[in-house]
Amino acid sequence: MAPQLYWPIDPPAQSYPVLLNWWISQSTKGRHVYAGNAAYKLAQGSVQYEAREIARQVNVTRSMRDRLALGNIYFSTKDIMNNIKGIQTILAELYKQKAMIPKMNWL
Repeated sequence: MAPQLYWPIDPPAQSYPVLLNWWISQSTKGRHVYAGNAAYKLAQGSVQYEAREIARQVNVTRSMRDRLALGNIYFSTKDIMNNIKGIQTILAELYKQKAMIPKMNWL
């Protein structure tokens, strides 16, 4: 599953971690969850993110790895390629090693 979790971590009532937990709970057959992150909110939208918000979201996802949250997907890569708010530096800190493709035993 790849839910679009386009909410910030704060405020806590309807937030990135709360929604990610809900989506994980929907994976009743043990399928992986790859959180969709709103990189476009670095440059546009009524609630704009700082680059550290994306880093915090990645770390929340990583903290739930044992519960099937195995990665992040970014929309839009245009904002990453344009290095809005220095996001490339933040992502380089987060992704220092190559990722291994997770086993999908159901395939």
